[in-house]
Amino acid sequence: MKQVAGLTEVGPATCLWNLTSRTMDGVEEFVPSSYTRRRHGNHSVDRTIRSPPNTMCISDRNFALALCYGILAMAQGQWTTGGVFASSQQFSGALAFDEDNAIFVNGSTDPWNLNYEGQIVATTGGNAGQGTVFYYPAGTVLEDVDGWAGSTPAYVDGYYWVVGSRRTMTNQIRRSLVIRNMPGQLPSSFTEVFTGSNRYYRCIDMLDVDNGFCGGASVAGDGSIDRTTDGGVTWVQTDTFPGQVISRIRFVNGSLGFAVSNGSHWNANGTIDLPDSGNVYRTMDGGASWQIVLSAVGTGFSGVWFTDQLNGCVTRNDGAILRTTDGGTTWLPTTIALAPPFLLTAVTGTPSGTLYASGYRADNSGAIILSSIDGGATWQLNHYSSTGVGRRINNIYFLNDDVGYAPAWTCVWSTDNGGNVATALPSTHASTTALLYPNPSSTTVHLELTRTGAVVRVIDLQGRTVIGGLRTSDLRTVIDVSELAAGLYQVEVVTGDDATMLTLQKE
Repeated sequence: MKQVAGLTEVGPATCLWNLTSRTMDGVEEFVPSSYTRRRHGNHSVDRTIRSPPNTMCISDRNFALALCYGILAMAQGQWTTGGVFASSQQFSGALAFDEDNAIFVNGSTDPWNLNYEGQIVATTGGNAGQGTVFYYPAGTVLEDVDGWAGSTPAYVDGYYWVVGSRRTMTNQIRRSLVIRNMPGQLPSSFTEVFTGSNRYYRCIDMLDVDNGFCGGASVAGDGSIDRTTDGGVTWVQTDTFPGQVISRIRFVNGSLGFAVSNGSHWNANGTIDLPDSGNVYRTMDGGASWQIVLSAVGTGFSGVWFTDQLNGCVTRNDGAILRTTDGGTTWLPTTIALAPPFLLTAVTGTPSGTLYASGYRADNSGAIILSSIDGGATWQLNHYSSTGVGRRINNIYFLNDDVGYAPAWTCVWSTDNGGNVATALPSTHASTTALLYPNPSSTTVHLELTRTGAVVRVIDLQGRTVIGGLRTSDLRTVIDVSELAAGLYQVEVVTGDDATMLTLQKE
């Protein structure tokens, strides 16, 4: 029996693979009929994955060859930018009501310019079309959204809350803002609730139709968490966090919740605000009080997700992910198969237990989505894009195991197959020391390294060197593969005593 990345070969000459995954207890799902959240039980799911028709049968002699040909394409993530696009907006939040109907929120890439507007965009085709902008006041920055479907999946029937801020046209005062839609309870499809001056919101987590929490800060930089018990009609500040902007909130149940502070944020003229500290806070009394359970110096925390009362992950601006298995008392670093440096902006999970984290290269050269199938212990590259729009992913959201959205700079990435992580194979075009993209490619590929002085060669599946003699003097190298025949190749990167093999697919 042969074990590779969680896959078990069941016979010496068969193409049948057996993969077992475990759903984590406590993953939350909205149930529209009762407007409460239902929890999935702890159970195992056995999945059978058959190789594509062109895959040769597995044997000890051709095991690696079949793995490359038959499963490589399945292991790579599948995300597209869709049709929703805004030339001067940073999409920051997404909420889906079903596979086709969703809303996206954004703010201007220059939030201090009152000529620009924040928007709520509705899509009825799963992000395939351009969408409908139905909210767009000037001077508004929208940061996050939460909610669920109502009597129909149409957005006008949905229960949703959008948070952010608006600067007044006259005296430039920034006011914290909640936009709420409560079908059947309001005279219009939605209403605005301003909760104070010289402050703003960054995040929201609604526990049910009445109870929820917003996080943000004053314009002076002191964080705050506000609570509602009447569906967002009124909000009361529960605590203040000096110097710590509350970036994300995640409640596991009515008593246990977590918040993180000082996540990175985009500013005017395309710059990025990177705070030099951050905390993870925990409440065990329903938000009445909050205690620090983890701190960072030199960077802030950008995301938090808990699958149950014990197991959770937080992301940091510097690209680190930390994991807890005891409810936030202790935290351990995780393994990420992606060469730094990069920023992380959010983390989320699906009902089956797959975790996703979003981010980007600080120089805006690549959009990043990571995935984990082992509760956050290890992370693989699920999606990487270095060309076109959407190279700065600000958030990530999943409706179910398949449908997900990643709001980004000028557009929203979307997937209808869970980013294609079903095979549970680690990414074969990235490692902790090297990254190869775009992959597949028909012309050139970019190789990113963490150290200079590497020797690089490209090897075909017969073991022959087809491109050799490349010695890198930079951390980024371009390899011309236009003359290679279509097929699969191995890119060998040798730096000192370390060797890394990356798979390249030539189109």
